[in-house]
Amino acid sequence: PGKRRQGIPGVRGNGQVAGCPVWKNRSGKGFIFCAAMMLFDDHCLVRLVVVLLLAAASSAYDVCVVGGGMSGLATALELSRRGRRCVVLSKDLAASATRAAGGMLAPQAERLEAGPLLDLCWEARAEWPAFAETLVKGPTVRSVGGFVSPSLNVEDSVWKWTEPPRPPAEWLDKEALVAMEPALGGANVVGGWWYPLDTSVDPVEAQRSLLETCRVEGNVDVRLDVDVVGVDLDEDRCLGVRLATGEAIKAESFCLANGAWLRSLLPIPVTPQKGQMLRLSPPSSRGSSAHSGGPDRVVYGAKAYLIPRGDDLVVGATVEDDFATSDSDVGGVLKLLNAATELCPGLAKWTLQDSWAGLRPATLDGDPVLGGTRWSNLYVAGGYWRNGILLAPRAARLIADAMDGTLSTKDQAYLDHFAWDRFFFNNKQKKKGVAEEEKKTHAAAAAAAERVAALREDHSAAAQKKTTTGTT
Repeated sequence: PGKRRQGIPGVRGNGQVAGCPVWKNRSGKGFIFCAAMMLFDDHCLVRLVVVLLLAAASSAYDVCVVGGGMSGLATALELSRRGRRCVVLSKDLAASATRAAGGMLAPQAERLEAGPLLDLCWEARAEWPAFAETLVKGPTVRSVGGFVSPSLNVEDSVWKWTEPPRPPAEWLDKEALVAMEPALGGANVVGGWWYPLDTSVDPVEAQRSLLETCRVEGNVDVRLDVDVVGVDLDEDRCLGVRLATGEAIKAESFCLANGAWLRSLLPIPVTPQKGQMLRLSPPSSRGSSAHSGGPDRVVYGAKAYLIPRGDDLVVGATVEDDFATSDSDVGGVLKLLNAATELCPGLAKWTLQDSWAGLRPATLDGDPVLGGTRWSNLYVAGGYWRNGILLAPRAARLIADAMDGTLSTKDQAYLDHFAWDRFFFNNKQKKKGVAEEEKKTHAAAAAAAERVAALREDHSAAAQKKTTTGTT
């Protein structure tokens, strides 16, 4: 009676228990200590029941992220830094596209067309160095004079690529290109692009750093070897995700970032696309890279790219629709070796050190799927194709802002463009109608421009005639 009744625990907004200062961060030790103290109180049974009920309730997470690749980990870390308790469910870290990526932060060398994807990738490249600095043992953002994209003939995709829609980018003739990158001297290059701002990171190092940061900062639980087989949905909310073991994981919000397997949980046309890669080691007598036949900077050709990584060279990557296996094979290795030595003939003396393959998540239109769904607490982040490493931190902020309801007008436009349901019939019809209206508008504008040009020509001709007559 009296003051003792006022001490019955209740949860405050900060997750602590009123009258029990030892409950912090939902710690299990706090529950045990609370329960032990309550055994000596005359209302111990009531208090103990309340504490146990609160303990059960607190086992739910604020956000559950499905997928342990760069996108899933970056999203969980961003949300945790905003005060949310997150869990990441990963079936196999080694099977994620992250482990088989080149780590390109290169929207220009990727030859992306002008549009929202290029805009987003451009912003993501600029943000990567600051993001890396926030990580424990953050990956090195490598930039040695930018990227070069050599063209070997006037029929390849590099030569046919029109001038990139954004500077800085410079077209170099053969002499200038070879002077910049001597390893190309023995190749039949006709010229190439230089992209001074494009750069790269080691994806394995980046993923390892993200995992360590999640562990150190302590508000993200990463569960490995967990197979998510389904999503529990009602009319307007996601209730949980179902594991192969039958366990259901509950949370306030959910984000599906499981790469090439996204369509196994939602009807989104994301398909796995196989990519094979190699690692080459220089001759044992090698001096500097320039004297061993290997390039000093990233060389991004029409058929392959070469990434200096330590003393070795990473060669990538094939683009294959055959995803029956994620193993490397003789055909893929041969194709990459031929492409690599075609760019830098000196690599013929290097040693094949390793080969591997991974599955990229590709959509029908090549754009990612980002943002909310028809279920108010369910979000998607995937379909990045070859830009997953580049976009992961920027996409994480988009998803976190969407959950917080703090999206800017520009960022909302991104999510509208990359919406998960853009492939559905009604939305395709709607976009088709918009596209037709835009086509009519552009046609009308072109016709008006032609009329104005014709009037100018007539006016110019009349003025010239008048001048000639006056002179006569």
